[in-house]
Amino acid sequence: MITVFENKHAVEVNVATKCGCSTVIDILGYPHFNEFRARKGRSKLIREKKFSRANKLYTTDIISISRIAVVRDPVERLISCYTDRILKKNRNGMRNYIPSFDYLVENLEALQKEFVDLRHHSIPQITWLGTAPAYYNYILSTKKLQSEFTPLISKISNISIPQTSHRKQSGRLRRTFEVTTENKKIIREKYADDYNIYGDYFQ
Repeated sequence: MITVFENKHAVEVNVATKCGCSTVIDILGYPHFNEFRARKGRSKLIREKKFSRANKLYTTDIISISRIAVVRDPVERLISCYTDRILKKNRNGMRNYIPSFDYLVENLEALQKEFVDLRHHSIPQITWLGTAPAYYNYILSTKKLQSEFTPLISKISNISIPQTSHRKQSGRLRRTFEVTTENKKIIREKYADDYNIYGDYFQ
């Protein structure tokens, strides 16, 4: 996604699903509105051609562009996918077909073929980010969206963005299942490319 701020500085932020997309959108929108408007704000900016989901610049009248990748440990990401898309929202009735986190981990590839929503939220991050970390000026973990991403966007836009909590309340659901050492081992194997290319930035 790309947005151009009023001071003619632009940012391109690439972030995979379940890696803080909503938070990133909220923070990027703040300099335009001086408040957090989440995805509704993004829709307005898209209509005004101040925001692009397809990494398209609608103007060449910019001073600079900063390229940022936001990444997340694949174990945490798949846990989030299971908690949100299956346990909480039960997209496409997936809860009827995926009885446990163990089952998801062990049958991930087959389930991704069966359920588009699951695939969209769990395909490797390199699908979204590419395989060349050197393309980016900054690579930040979702753990640093408040401590580093927010101040960075404040600096680029020259607008002070307040610290705010964007965390969703999913702790109760997360406590309903166990993530075993074997689960983590399998996930690391399935997402080996993510770990090999962006693993240094997951913390």
